[in-house]
Amino acid sequence: MNGRTTFGGYERVVHIMTNSLGLRGPEIGPKPAGVRRVLALGDSFTFGHAVEASEAWPAVLQELLAARGGPRYEVVNAGIGGYGTGQQLLLYDELQSRVEPDLVVLGFAVVNDVLDNLCVEAERYGAKATRRASVWRARG
Repeated sequence: MNGRTTFGGYERVVHIMTNSLGLRGPEIGPKPAGVRRVLALGDSFTFGHAVEASEAWPAVLQELLAARGGPRYEVVNAGIGGYGTGQQLLLYDELQSRVEPDLVVLGFAVVNDVLDNLCVEAERYGAKATRRASVWRARG
């Protein structure tokens, strides 16, 4: 998917491109020999809705790991806007055999993820109309 978006009313426009899995970044093939993969799970902060893909924290992490030398790393940006920890766990279940991560990093934003996990609307501090907590039960 290709698209252009503004974020939070700011004038900055960023280019958004997703792969066939709906993740921000290139297609994910089999893990090459000698490469260590990091799966970055999170919400819109991980996805990087307000920044170019190269500015999102998973891409910055990949650059920092590459600068250290040693083994080669690939960081897969699996941030999905609006996802709480329950959905991220289910997404991990779907992606782990395809991505084959050596390490999983969970981007947790105290701005909204605590309330998401409690199934509480920030505006009213009342129960959400769509109960995201049910994904924990759906995992089995």
